[in-house]
Amino acid sequence: MTLNDAASWAQILWFGAVTIGTTYGGFKLWFKFTAKLDNLEKYTYKENGGSSLKDALNRLEKGLAENTKLTNKAFSAIAKLEGKLENHIEEGGK
Repeated sequence: MTLNDAASWAQILWFGAVTIGTTYGGFKLWFKFTAKLDNLEKYTYKENGGSSLKDALNRLEKGLAENTKLTNKAFSAIAKLEGKLENHIEEGGK
């Protein structure tokens, strides 16, 4: 075997090893990625203590309910004041 033949065989073996290694790494990455995607629902749509979409939605709903309650109180107070103002105007006009 000449040096030229040995170099050719080394290139062939190197190409085969790189191809197998790259394919193995790609499959390993793919299976890891799909496992993470399968668990995504657990971390995203279910309550987990603060960082999930479900937790954020619950916080928004709670804040919106409080805001609605305060807005309704303000509208009630304004309606009472308007009623008192109209009553005052009617009594003053007589």
